[in-house]
Amino acid sequence: MNSEPDISRLVERSEMADFRERLRDALDRLDRDPSIEDLETFIRRAEIEFVRAELISRLEAKKRIMQAELIGAIIQRVPTPEAWAAMGGIKRNVFRLEWRGKKISLALAAKMLGLSTSYKLNAQSHLAMGRRIYGAEKWDTREKEKKTLDEKARSELIATITHAVPTPEAWVAIRGCKKNAFRIEWKGEKISLTVAARFLGMKGNPVSHTKVHLAMGRLIFGEEHECLQE
Repeated sequence: MNSEPDISRLVERSEMADFRERLRDALDRLDRDPSIEDLETFIRRAEIEFVRAELISRLEAKKRIMQAELIGAIIQRVPTPEAWAAMGGIKRNVFRLEWRGKKISLALAAKMLGLSTSYKLNAQSHLAMGRRIYGAEKWDTREKEKKTLDEKARSELIATITHAVPTPEAWVAIRGCKKNAFRIEWKGEKISLTVAARFLGMKGNPVSHTKVHLAMGRLIFGEEHECLQE
């Protein structure tokens, strides 16, 4: 057995920038443990560790390149966060992306990006995927702008309703058939009480449930009106 181990092959097998540092660590371990007598065995173990680390590093690098290419392909199809967020459930499920000669679903693309998901992409996973694709800063800016627009639209809708129904008393007087027939002009369309309630973020049907109708009145005119209490 040679008294000095041949470590040149270890250097030749690795192109990693931190190879020398990790090699020094291994040799330091050798110096600290005088009980190591089988230097060839030690070298083989060290070699396996270095090769494994290099393979993992290269696989991770290839994975990052693949994910960057995938994100680029998605952005070509869906260029803005707004367009991504506007994709409903049916569109998400039927969407297919041409990538590397194959058609892949959004659910598969999400898995390839390291996002855990089922065979279908639900709304929450879809939004998380959008944040990954377009970047946290751009996505958060979109969310803030959307919130501002939603609040503005809500105020405009309330103003439109109070123009048609100016007082809480008049609101309470909308009963029975009047509820079903009620329509307001908003953004070029005639919308029902139920649709207006959805735009205002309410659950339940104000047409068929008096409690919901009164709650909608409190949202529009304020909580202080006695006639709007249940």
